[in-house]
Amino acid sequence: MIDPFVSLVISMASSKGTYALLVGSGISRSAGIPTGWEIVEDLIRKIAIANGEDCGIEPVEWYSQKFGNSPSYSSLLEILAKTPAQRNQLLRSYFEPSLTEKEQGLKVPSAAHKAIAKLVAQGFLRIIITTNFDRLLEKAIEEEGVTPFVISNHHAAMGAIPISHGQCIVIKVNGDYLESSMKNTIGELTDYEKPMKALIDRVFDEFGLVVCGWSGEWDIALKKRLESCKSYRFPTFWTLRESVSGVTTELIKFRRADLIKINDADQFFVELETKTSAINEQNMVHPATVEVAVAALKKLVVDNSKRVQLHDFLMKEAGYLCEKIISNKFSPDSPQGTIDGKFRSEILRRTEIYEQLTEVLISEMAVCGYWCERDQVTLLREIIELVAAQEFLRSTVSCWVELRYYPAILLFYSAGVLMIANEKFESLLYLFSNLEINTHDMKKEKGLKILNPGKDFSGLLPGVERKFTPLSERINEVLKKPIMKSVLLNENKFDSYFDKFEYFLNLVFLNEYETATGRPWAPLGMFAWRERYDLNQSLVEKMPAEAKRMQNDWPPLKAGFFGGSVSNFLETNEKLKTIIGARIH
Repeated sequence: MIDPFVSLVISMASSKGTYALLVGSGISRSAGIPTGWEIVEDLIRKIAIANGEDCGIEPVEWYSQKFGNSPSYSSLLEILAKTPAQRNQLLRSYFEPSLTEKEQGLKVPSAAHKAIAKLVAQGFLRIIITTNFDRLLEKAIEEEGVTPFVISNHHAAMGAIPISHGQCIVIKVNGDYLESSMKNTIGELTDYEKPMKALIDRVFDEFGLVVCGWSGEWDIALKKRLESCKSYRFPTFWTLRESVSGVTTELIKFRRADLIKINDADQFFVELETKTSAINEQNMVHPATVEVAVAALKKLVVDNSKRVQLHDFLMKEAGYLCEKIISNKFSPDSPQGTIDGKFRSEILRRTEIYEQLTEVLISEMAVCGYWCERDQVTLLREIIELVAAQEFLRSTVSCWVELRYYPAILLFYSAGVLMIANEKFESLLYLFSNLEINTHDMKKEKGLKILNPGKDFSGLLPGVERKFTPLSERINEVLKKPIMKSVLLNENKFDSYFDKFEYFLNLVFLNEYETATGRPWAPLGMFAWRERYDLNQSLVEKMPAEAKRMQNDWPPLKAGFFGGSVSNFLETNEKLKTIIGARIH
């Protein structure tokens, strides 16, 4: 079954302006905006102080006993502020930021408001129904160059432009904070005036609906309007952070809404805008494809202000991959016995499943490897470690244990090859030096000891009997197409960067790890044999010549490889050259 979020992205991208947004206090709370009822309670406290009394922890009850009636927004304002100017001044502190609040990022448009505004500016959204009194949405939309037509009372609803003609219409069903007609009490929220009812009914009937931050618990009139809409032409998507109340459950069932689980409104709307606009730019119809994922990611990776969104974007993709890896429950011991055609076929089957599951994240790691700055590489390391930690298999068949690291190897290579392509040697050294993998026996090992092309399982794949470096060749084949498509490298350059990555991987491996016998060993890779008929073109010859010529200005040494020592590098290269000569030539 397709993910409801994916369905929403596809629908919004392919049918601009088809969906209306229904948002409640949930999207403004992170900005520090109080709810209408919280304002009522605070106004009562001010009245109590003015009367020299303490209203305690139940200000509404105190007010009812004191004045003999239930408090309403308008009646409280009449007591505290007699003129429009006084009301304006009184309410500004609840909705407009002080200098200190501005510095803290409070009472200003949040990431959710800004993402919604971008959806409006691109034409994906035209109608927004909100129960909020604040003006953060309007401000964010105006900052995107669009002037919204705001309807905050029944008079404005009577004179409204046709909803089919407006670029953006914001319907504030409970009023605006600078109007004394704001609706707060149960009585005020029970019903709307006729013009407002007619407008809301038309929206619910003619548009699909995306609901976020609204429960339906208190807005009785709005709940009635939803329930009165017996036919609707487009789907409803309802976002949820946690378990729902009875009222919300009834509305979801009545509207036959698709549920979308979210962490918060900011993350949801940022991801919705990023992926929807990416599809629009690519003129495609499926957000799960590599092209759309890459287009969405490129917007985040080059913008330093979107580090949080970048983290959430990649971690969500990594989490999806981990779930799929775990759900493909491979038997730890089957098949056993003779290495025959059945055994080799099972290895190939599992290998191909891992390759299919990692396709999108491979391209995303390549983009990040190419563009990420050094301080962002920690995120790539965390993703590789997370994926490598999935699916612990306690098996008597060693190749099944090794094979579970294959998705992490693909991601490691994808990021590393593109770091080489953009000469990000400092980032590559960090990745080589800091990767730590939880092994099947619950120990931590350095990443290069686990994520290298020297795995035994690769020699058991069908048709590789005559290959010197079967896993390296497999990885090269798997990565080439998505990486060339996402970062636009030609084939010859890709192979060159791939070889150089494996060359440095082997050098660092030799420089840092001793074998049990004390004799040098390295996993090698395609670079070891690709130029075997012309040794002058091989990396073990070219790189030392380059290092000798440039000395301490050689980029790998400047980044910290081999302790910055030319002699250390040359000594390690000689070891690698000897190993290649013994195993390949």
